[in-house]
Amino acid sequence: MPSSTPYDCGDRARTSSRRRSPLCTSKGADTGVTDWPQIAHVYGVLAGMAPSPVVALNHAAAVGFAAGPELGPEMLAPLLGQRALARYQPLHATHADLLRRTGDAAGAAEAYRRAIALTTNEVERAELRRRLHSL
Repeated sequence: MPSSTPYDCGDRARTSSRRRSPLCTSKGADTGVTDWPQIAHVYGVLAGMAPSPVVALNHAAAVGFAAGPELGPEMLAPLLGQRALARYQPLHATHADLLRRTGDAAGAAEAYRRAIALTTNEVERAELRRRLHSL
């Protein structure tokens, strides 16, 4: 049966996460359109197969785009409380973006400042500062 999405994930029950990318293979999807519901679904499946904080972070980000940003901060809350992730810049940058999209400018500003402080890449730092100043 043909897939109804622009991604070919094969038979998920028989496909090892080690042999296949989480986003599977593109079937020539329109590059201007991102299928966030499908990406969120795939990360949800991956979270069940190979749970990790990074998979949970990516799942929250994808859900935030697929279903609206309100669910993202709730999904990130357990990760934000993990001491091992306190200095993980992508977590704070994702949190900031989700908060910005919900309209929580104060929370977003705090999260952007945290992400900026943890960033060693000057290009990323400039983009995070741009986003902070746009609040």
